[in-house]
Amino acid sequence: MRVAYGARVPLLFRAPGLPLRIEELLERAAPSRPARELVRGERLRFARTFGVGEAWQPGAPVRDLRGEAAPGAAFWLDDSSRTAAPALPGKEFELELPTLPWPSGVIPVRGGSRFAFELREATDDRTRVRFSCEGEGASRVLAWCAQAGAPVVGDLAHGGSLAREGEPLFAPGGSLRVSEAAARAILRGHPWLTRDKESEDEGRFAFGGLVQLRDPDNKSVGAARIEGGSQLVARIWVPVNSARLEGTKPASIEERVARALERRERVKLVANGATALRLVHGEADGLPGLFADRIGSVLRVLVAGRAALPLWERTAAALAQALRAPLGSEPSVVLVVQLKPQPPGELLCVRQLSGPAPTEPLLVREGGLSFRVDTGLAEPSRPHPGFGLFLDQRRNRARLAELVREGGRYLNLFAHTGAFSSVILAAGAGEVTSVDLSGPYLARLEENLVHSGLPIERHRGVKRDVRRFLAELPADQRFDGIVLDPPTAASAGRTFWSAREGMEELAASCFRRLVPGGFLLVSSNDRRARGRLSGSLEAAALAAGVEVQLSGAPPSADYPNLRGFPEGAAFEAVLALRR
Repeated sequence: MRVAYGARVPLLFRAPGLPLRIEELLERAAPSRPARELVRGERLRFARTFGVGEAWQPGAPVRDLRGEAAPGAAFWLDDSSRTAAPALPGKEFELELPTLPWPSGVIPVRGGSRFAFELREATDDRTRVRFSCEGEGASRVLAWCAQAGAPVVGDLAHGGSLAREGEPLFAPGGSLRVSEAAARAILRGHPWLTRDKESEDEGRFAFGGLVQLRDPDNKSVGAARIEGGSQLVARIWVPVNSARLEGTKPASIEERVARALERRERVKLVANGATALRLVHGEADGLPGLFADRIGSVLRVLVAGRAALPLWERTAAALAQALRAPLGSEPSVVLVVQLKPQPPGELLCVRQLSGPAPTEPLLVREGGLSFRVDTGLAEPSRPHPGFGLFLDQRRNRARLAELVREGGRYLNLFAHTGAFSSVILAAGAGEVTSVDLSGPYLARLEENLVHSGLPIERHRGVKRDVRRFLAELPADQRFDGIVLDPPTAASAGRTFWSAREGMEELAASCFRRLVPGGFLLVSSNDRRARGRLSGSLEAAALAAGVEVQLSGAPPSADYPNLRGFPEGAAFEAVLALRR
């Protein structure tokens, strides 16, 4: 599509994904201006990009017309003859852009306007997308596509590619030069390449594109798949040093899936009849940014990184094939796209790919108990759908079941749908109180108790802010065990909760409520505070005037993690026993 320009702005664009001389590139970008004039006036510069939806900045000037523009390289051109955002024709039109992770969506625009999109036809590295606009919706289409990480081909206002029909949009692969500090981190085993000023621009490669990482001395330090985030640039695909990397054929997607399933064979034997299990856990299973769970008869595949976009289809197929035998039928395969940053709008984030429609209600089993879970299909545009059961805490639920005293009194704070409450009640507790601010969560908790045939008369659900609940308890009320599993941050009316600032005080309140010999299980999802929980609990016990014995309470074995990669841990948890 040809575009028209008006008010002056710098032109931002990428070269096609094939070698092209600077002179030829300028003929495409500014055909009405002499190329020598633009180069001599230092109006053409290399550009620096900073990830999905982030601003571009001009870099070093381009001086050699005969030089070669690297495939997919970014450029900044100050040219007053052709400036402004393109105007789109009419209310309905089709555009070519890099593949979007979402097949459809509706995006609101100011004043009640909106536009909708739907993917129509896909080729190797681009997609034809149909847009339907209402009101002023068309005015936001191009900017939104760029914000989504897929600038329209030929859109020189938002970083679109200058590729012509039949030409690739991105570099086909190759090397990405990284800083010395980044190379050291990768060689130590960290599976992420994070952004710094010395590493090269990764935007010339497609999301998920496989590249070789090279240090300033041009030595290979691994192979990675492009993520393109504002902080996270790439995820390591072959985590080996340069001496072993050269000539090594990396494991295929299917081989990685087979290894992940083999690792979980032992877990299945000790999972106490669980029918919900994590099958693939991202970087720890060699499939970075990709997660998969079996929840009953459903295979739920979660794409949590743009590096995983080329991986999920083959991963889902391999997992579905492996599940046919144990299930005795074809699994329902559900895909969840959960990317950050996500552009605004109602996007199709959850969809069923194959298999029969999941049964409703969908129940899973664990330790003889039943829990209702959701696939996310009921709210397909919800960007972060949970399914109502934290599988990573299965091991800790089993730990607490062994500590429950017959007839004892227990407290579950930030109870969610109450899996801990069910397990404690089933282990013989005389009374369990579950506290949460969400009425729907508490209703689901009661439903789970009924599904498991547990004595609901021994359970009490309280819709209350946890801090207020503890403050209002009778001074002499004590518990044999407390579960404290708060969100990282939450708001209750005008008050705000932050685990980083409030955990120690809340834990101290819990310690004061424990009987001697009682337990407190504390779990934290604050990735920035990993490794600090034990220290916080020691300080909390000191403030409460009690002595405790602390031990780690790691996630279930189907949630492995790489050494030296705290960002990949499901959570951090500590079990405290009051002496």
